[in-house]
Amino acid sequence: MEDRKKIILVDDATNLSMGKSALCSHFDVLTVPSSEKLFQALRVFSPNLILLDVDMPGTNSFKTIRLLKAEPETAEVPIILLSARYDYASHEMKLALGAADFVVKPYPAVLLINMIRRHIFLATQRKQIAKHEGAAGLLAMQRRSLPLDLQNSLLDTLIFLSENSAGAPAIQGAGHIYSYLSAMTAEMRRKGIYSEELSRWNEETLIASAQLHDIGKLFVRDEILQKPGRLTLEEFAAVKSHTAFGVEMIEAIEYDVGKRTFLDSAKLFAAAHHERWNGSGYPLGLRERDIPFQGRLMAIVDVYNALVSDRPYKRPFSHKAAQEIIMKGRRIHFDPLLSDVFLSVSNVFAAIIRKERP
Repeated sequence: MEDRKKIILVDDATNLSMGKSALCSHFDVLTVPSSEKLFQALRVFSPNLILLDVDMPGTNSFKTIRLLKAEPETAEVPIILLSARYDYASHEMKLALGAADFVVKPYPAVLLINMIRRHIFLATQRKQIAKHEGAAGLLAMQRRSLPLDLQNSLLDTLIFLSENSAGAPAIQGAGHIYSYLSAMTAEMRRKGIYSEELSRWNEETLIASAQLHDIGKLFVRDEILQKPGRLTLEEFAAVKSHTAFGVEMIEAIEYDVGKRTFLDSAKLFAAAHHERWNGSGYPLGLRERDIPFQGRLMAIVDVYNALVSDRPYKRPFSHKAAQEIIMKGRRIHFDPLLSDVFLSVSNVFAAIIRKERP
């Protein structure tokens, strides 16, 4: 496993200890008390992101941003500004110079952690995209369909992020998701079920994009995802927010690379996989076929995968028990036609589980 992401925090001495304490359980944090010390630190420490207080003595933040963006080694490193006051005009100018974002102090730690993860993720994606641009540039890439190797680069980066999160058990199983969906879509094609919906999508694109359905959980606090006991109402609300975070994350990728069928499909998987056939799901409470096809399909696969997987709050269910739960949810939680497809290929699901368990 690769090292954790590296952060440099530039702030006055009174705030350094508090800032490092809030971040050190998630990142490797180097603290420096001035812009001058920042540039000294950059000689030996290569950060994934810089947190910069805007009111530091000495070199002002405008000059610091210009210097960072002028150096090839730091030009692509995201800079998040920390400020004790909201100065709209000044912050807008600094964003125009190349800062990625800003936070007004005092800030909730979870807000800053989520923002850091988001901007490191975006920077990583830009590097992946650059590998595929070549001399033709981004415009030429946008005129082509998304290459399979770029899809795989996106997935590889997200899988890396999930594996380096303490909440990783809640978002693992991408390989199983792929296998489950392959079995489901093959059976649908064989029986002519939802043939119109399937005809709108390249099956490889559809299934690959599904693996991003839970990526929003990267923005849910690790202690909630790993909690062994019952969640409070506030904690459950935080978990439910992963659908919106997932869409936001995918839209951030879309902002950089343009509209893609792959990303369109990924957004629908992320947004709708917790909707329920009877309208009792979230985030929108959609009913029946108002739920996007991707959401109805993933609802079954996601629940099955969760049931048969080990989690901090439960032991894995047997395949038989998970199958019974899925079928009891027919017309309540799950699309009845897709529930029947699941039952038809449940032996394939069982075989996948048998390969994993001794």
